[in-house]
Amino acid sequence: MIRSCALGMLTLACACSGLSVGGGSNGPSFKGPDVSLADVRLVELPSNRKLASYYCGQYLSPVLCRAFGPVATISDVHFAFDVELEF
Repeated sequence: MIRSCALGMLTLACACSGLSVGGGSNGPSFKGPDVSLADVRLVELPSNRKLASYYCGQYLSPVLCRAFGPVATISDVHFAFDVELEF
């Protein structure tokens, strides 16, 4: 298994050497696009009740927290962002 992994990595290194990957001087060199972060917007967030329920279950006893309602799971607590990139 180790021998086949080493052979695969050696083959990949030899195949990429002609592409100037890693700063080689022979062959064409490629420059990636310039990317910058233009804007980040929070578009979805959990309610305060869900956050409190989730962290109550994490730091206190879930049995105790169920007295205030169902305990939120990690899948109930999610955030969504819109990310705008400039190329």
